[in-house]
Amino acid sequence: MVGVAAPTASRGALTKMTASTDEHVRTLAFAEIALGQIKALRQPAYPRNYEVWYAYATGYNPPLNQTINETLTRNGTLSTSDIDQIYETYLSPARLTARLDNVGGQIVDEIEQVMSMIDAAVGSATHYHESLAHATQSLGAAKDRDGLRSIVESLVLATRSMEEHNSRLEQSLKASRQEISQLQVNLEAVRNESLTDPLTSLANRKYFDQSLDKCIAQSIAASEPMALMLTDIDHFKAFNDTFGHLTGDQVLRLAALAVKQNPEIVPLIKKIIYMGGAIDVAGNTTKFAEFNWWFDPDAAQFVVRLPIPQVVVPLDVTDTVFLTKPIYDRIAHPAKPTAVTEVFRQLNGYGFSGTNGFENNPSYTQNIWDTLTLAYLIDPSYATQTVERYVDVVAKPGAADNGRSIGYTSQPAGAALQKMTVVKKFDNARFFELYVDLLTRPVPITLPAATN
Repeated sequence: MVGVAAPTASRGALTKMTASTDEHVRTLAFAEIALGQIKALRQPAYPRNYEVWYAYATGYNPPLNQTINETLTRNGTLSTSDIDQIYETYLSPARLTARLDNVGGQIVDEIEQVMSMIDAAVGSATHYHESLAHATQSLGAAKDRDGLRSIVESLVLATRSMEEHNSRLEQSLKASRQEISQLQVNLEAVRNESLTDPLTSLANRKYFDQSLDKCIAQSIAASEPMALMLTDIDHFKAFNDTFGHLTGDQVLRLAALAVKQNPEIVPLIKKIIYMGGAIDVAGNTTKFAEFNWWFDPDAAQFVVRLPIPQVVVPLDVTDTVFLTKPIYDRIAHPAKPTAVTEVFRQLNGYGFSGTNGFENNPSYTQNIWDTLTLAYLIDPSYATQTVERYVDVVAKPGAADNGRSIGYTSQPAGAALQKMTVVKKFDNARFFELYVDLLTRPVPITLPAATN
């Protein structure tokens, strides 16, 4: 999309300087809040205390903030032990190890208690057995009614004692079973935390590796193909550089939350519309291949062969739609500048090199690639010419044509391909009216309703 330029030279220096200044102001504000809390509560300015209050100031760890607020409401202050507990629970790098050790130690204690109960039960059973054996011998030697009554009473007492012991054992084992069940829950919670990214609350790389190994094994065992779908947030580095890492972290959290809370959006794919490939023109990475599909041709090949309606916006059309100086000026220098138009100017004013761009070269032009895909999604009539092709991607690592996209006019021999819509021409003038309108609207921007 437009504006993704490498932060180099003068334009890059300007962007970095602005980002650095913004980050300085933002993080200094958090630092002042943290120090203010330490001063107000007259706490030592230890690094651990500062870290707790800095995390509180950012607001990016809601459970930590909730615990601090509840403690302050209840006690009016935070003691040293409160700070230590909060740090160990939410911030300490060793908290997972400590929790595992704690849960593991409790499980060992419960196992030892159960073993002691079993030993006691064995001893009680042995004693009862001896009592029965003694009664048997005594019955043979009994001479009168009183002797017989004494033997029976001793058996009754031994049986009652055994029943009471068994009852106590049953209660103890039941309590231990409940305790072990709770420990299993705690252990599973620790395990889940060890497999969760603390920033996004999604599964982390360790979980990904384990799941991938499992899926590969299942795929091999069942002799069935396996698909891996990856999600990427476009231009996230540029966003971080412009707005700061704390704001970038929050964007990651929101994106992760959307997928986590609404996983049903993933399988509900009615149509795939994407920029990629070079059908009837040369590539821009190799002689044959466009970058997106050249970068991972196996993935691209898998996707284009999916039985899902697809529209591809290739280099064939994106290389005919250029941002020019007059259009740039309408956005970068409007009558009523906004935060959006200012960011647009900073990102695009001096081109990818940082020295040659719209601000100092009237003849400068720039591709806008992916933006055409968004326009087509809003209204397919922006495409003035499309063709239907059976599209495939060459996936031959090391080959000269690796990543090449091919659009067949008829179904070729071999793998069954999907016929898809290939955009060849765009209504440039109408498209740029939409482009300028969207980027110069008052903030916040309201997008027009999408059409099918």
